[in-house]
Amino acid sequence: MMRFRLKYLRFNSGAIILLSIGTVYVLLTKILGLSTGSPPQSITPANPPLPLQIQSVRRDLPRLQPTFVPPTATLRPTTTPRPTATPVPTATPIPPLPGAGPEMAGELIERTDRYDVYLGYDSLPQGAVAALLPRIDGGLDRAEALLGTRLQARTSLAFYRLGRQPFAGVRALALTEERQAQLFYAPYEKPEGAVRVAIHELAHQLESDRYGVEKHKLADTILHEGLATWLAGDEWLAPTGSSSWRERGRVLRDAGRLRPIRADLGGAAANDVYEGWAAFVDYLIATYGWAAFDDLYRSGAGRYPGSASYQLVYGATLNDLVADWHAWLEAEESS
Repeated sequence: MMRFRLKYLRFNSGAIILLSIGTVYVLLTKILGLSTGSPPQSITPANPPLPLQIQSVRRDLPRLQPTFVPPTATLRPTTTPRPTATPVPTATPIPPLPGAGPEMAGELIERTDRYDVYLGYDSLPQGAVAALLPRIDGGLDRAEALLGTRLQARTSLAFYRLGRQPFAGVRALALTEERQAQLFYAPYEKPEGAVRVAIHELAHQLESDRYGVEKHKLADTILHEGLATWLAGDEWLAPTGSSSWRERGRVLRDAGRLRPIRADLGGAAANDVYEGWAAFVDYLIATYGWAAFDDLYRSGAGRYPGSASYQLVYGATLNDLVADWHAWLEAEESS
């Protein structure tokens, strides 16, 4: 918290008037010693306290607890003071990304500030898709703020019929090198679920923009899918009733649905796998910080679970980290 010291104004002034009377023939007036005090003094406000980092040691490995940073509404605006006696910040919007997103099959129905929206036939109604866009934009804002990375160029998002799925059970896919994302929905389905799916696919694009195309293509699936699900955040968690990924991990564990860390994505339990990975990513970021997580993500040797260099980056095997994560889930969540 920044402390503000009040400015004190001190006036020292004095005036001495001396009057003397001479003889009856002479009147002499002397005015002596008129002076003013020092000008007002101002005190520069003290600097805000530095962020606090706490280190603990396990297996001779320093663990960085999350650094406290005063919360801000978003990473996107800059601030400009109003012309008042007490400056008040006001947001300056970030300009839309220039150009157009990649052209996709279907009809171009909307151009937002960061992505273009296409709609194929026999998918969600156009009005339903348009109604989702403000929530998708809000979720993308939060994902960019959490990751500290913005979309580097325009992307295209398309809604297609279920028949265009590459294989059964696929709800969406991201073609990050082409900056395209495809979602597969039938016209009779409830559209609300498409919000978190769209944010998840756009989060994959953010990963590619942050880590680079080649590193992204080789990313460990635990981190690749776990981070995208984690970045979908509020929109993904809301239907589950959990308020955090740590809580969601506990709920899955207590229900016997917390899948093995190297679980197969196939089958009806795919969402449980994604959510377990997101809870594991939450643990890694909260315990070791972003710099180490970035190193881990870039160390992937292929798109399969466990390909990253956990031992090299964290000094512990993946199995050891999972055991620590399970213990972390047992502990009470800090306030």
